[in-house]
Amino acid sequence: MKSLMKLLVVMMLLLPFTVTSAPVSEFVWTAPGSYDDGSPIQPGDIQTYTIYCGTVPGNYSAIAPTGSDIPWFPINAVVSVDGEYFCAVTATAKGFESPFSEEVHFFIGSGQASVPVLAAPGGLRVE
Repeated sequence: MKSLMKLLVVMMLLLPFTVTSAPVSEFVWTAPGSYDDGSPIQPGDIQTYTIYCGTVPGNYSAIAPTGSDIPWFPINAVVSVDGEYFCAVTATAKGFESPFSEEVHFFIGSGQASVPVLAAPGGLRVE
């Protein structure tokens, strides 16, 4: 029995395996709850969100206003070419645009996006 277990362990170590990421299809984020001065954002204050994406961190070439105050947006409406992307979102309220959210980092390959490393501690994420 021990020999069989050893054989299984050795086979598991020698066999190649692949870790894959789940495909993602949309950006999702948490709406801001207050202005910089701490005053609460009232219903209807947020006019739109804007998604910014690029192939280099902090350098955004694809810009897509969502045209809505709903905190999600399809990825393929911003980027659709295979590659590595870094994206952030802003909110516009009372005619002023917020600073960028934290960036999210993901890859698109074979028509689907996947998230090997998800770094979005500001609430921006992809699902």
